[in-house]
Amino acid sequence: LLLPAVQSARETARRMACSNNLRQFGLGIQTHHDAKKRIPRARSSNDASSHSWVVHVLPFIEQAAIHASFVAPIAGVTQQDGVNDPSSAAFRATGAMQTVIPTMLCTSSARDTKVTTASTIANGLFCGDYAANLGPTWYTTSGGNPPQNLGSTSDGPFPLLMWTTSKDRLKKPFKGLKFSEIEDGLSTTIFLGEKWIPRGHFGKESDDCLYSASPHENSLRLAGADGLASEPSTSTRFYTFGSYHPSVVPFVFGDGRVVAISSEIAGSVLQLLSNRMDGQPIPSY
Repeated sequence: LLLPAVQSARETARRMACSNNLRQFGLGIQTHHDAKKRIPRARSSNDASSHSWVVHVLPFIEQAAIHASFVAPIAGVTQQDGVNDPSSAAFRATGAMQTVIPTMLCTSSARDTKVTTASTIANGLFCGDYAANLGPTWYTTSGGNPPQNLGSTSDGPFPLLMWTTSKDRLKKPFKGLKFSEIEDGLSTTIFLGEKWIPRGHFGKESDDCLYSASPHENSLRLAGADGLASEPSTSTRFYTFGSYHPSVVPFVFGDGRVVAISSEIAGSVLQLLSNRMDGQPIPSY
């Protein structure tokens, strides 16, 4: 008779810990904006050697020592945005990308590994349970060019692409969005949430190294028409948000507010919450 109550209490504690993790990230992004006047870019470039937004948040979630190892110059290793190339063997040898940070892990997750097993860069690098909101639309093209979610034209707060050519990269690099460009308001725009990884897929596919942006979906997710996934679930949908908390998925909004959103939320409403500038009223959810 006591078992369900004990299990419920444990899950409540785990969900609170998960919310605290997201709150730390949310505050980290706000502090980053205070210091840099920008939201961290989703990734440093279109190149396979680019790094993710996570690296730039590290100093603002009490992980300055780890961040220092990402930016300390290494002979023969190129840098993007002041950060060492994560695909470089010399940089990987420092162990920075193997660093496990508990703040990036949800204790309710069914995760059976904290490292990649089929990475595009290298095996044994740290994975995590949280991702930034790309917006409601995945990478598509309109007439072939330019890609959607490009720089300041992105419909989400963390654009996927920064430039279309090397020339654009040198001529007009995208530095990230300002809070003022979250036109629908920080309190109604999803910034980060728990990413959905089906059982048996941890450390593979879209659960690659969280520090790297190759592939980009390891640190980014959609909040779109397909909705959310939650335990218990047999969903094998990748690229979406979801959690192993029963019936809810936790998110942090731009103002730092953490909300456990029902996994049954309508995809049309989720799209409104993930779009930073649609100007539409948001129904009750």
